[in-house]
Amino acid sequence: MATAAYNAGPSRVRAWATAQPMEGAIYAETIPILETRVYVQKVMLNTYFYMQRLGKQGPSLKQLLGKVSNVGTWQSKEMQIEEIME
Repeated sequence: MATAAYNAGPSRVRAWATAQPMEGAIYAETIPILETRVYVQKVMLNTYFYMQRLGKQGPSLKQLLGKVSNVGTWQSKEMQIEEIME
């Protein structure tokens, strides 16, 4: 969600949040703004590829996307990604 908020703005992302947990990949596919949807997909995919290229033993892309239910869920995922990349 942080990646989407960077592109579309935090108020829009809060409006897209769901009460029920949703797979991150499904969330990314349901972002209503095409530019933001493609941006999120590219950032997450590039994060995964760079981890592989740098030899980092990280989570799968599905694990990396995780589940989305509210802003706090994705904030913790973003922090986990930063820890892996260090």
